[in-house]
Amino acid sequence: GTALMYGMPITGPSPERGMVFQDYALFPHLDVARNVAFGITGLPPKERTQRVAEVLELVGMPTASKRFPHELSGGQQQRLCIARTIAVRPEVILLDEPTSALDPISTAKIEELVMNLRKDLTIVIVTHNMQQAARISNQTAFFLSGELVENGGCLASVTKARERGETARVGDELVVAGRGERAERDGERGVIAVLDRRVEKGP
Repeated sequence: GTALMYGMPITGPSPERGMVFQDYALFPHLDVARNVAFGITGLPPKERTQRVAEVLELVGMPTASKRFPHELSGGQQQRLCIARTIAVRPEVILLDEPTSALDPISTAKIEELVMNLRKDLTIVIVTHNMQQAARISNQTAFFLSGELVENGGCLASVTKARERGETARVGDELVVAGRGERAERDGERGVIAVLDRRVEKGP
């Protein structure tokens, strides 16, 4: 298939698109503030410092600027990754299974952060957790064996997919926080979940 942004094919990296990796990919030799500031370019030092403070406040880590990644919990490291990504003010961010290695409390904090960020950003989340997709999404599209079989409200789609799914197993799930119609009416970009299910082959 083809990935489009504003109707144009995505062919490579761009400052308009940020990435949050599953394994954090933080710079271990840089403290929190310098990790966040790393990708910020074209700003005077004072404004750069101010932006770092703003995004750390947004992700709930306003007092952690001098700490190093190894001094942070897994949930804090993931929030730092998100802070580093949104500091460059992208239009879209992709999160690759951002909560797969986190405990339930840390997972809830990441989900809450995603819900807050969706007001200003389009967010794509790759996850294996259907319940998470249902919690944070307001629109879903289901793929079954690589084909789109359902597109609609999240909870309705989860129910219909389960009704179809006696011979199916859950594969990768792609959760897209995007510009849905209901989200437009509510004044935010909303969350669209795209769930990929694959048919298990019999003996």
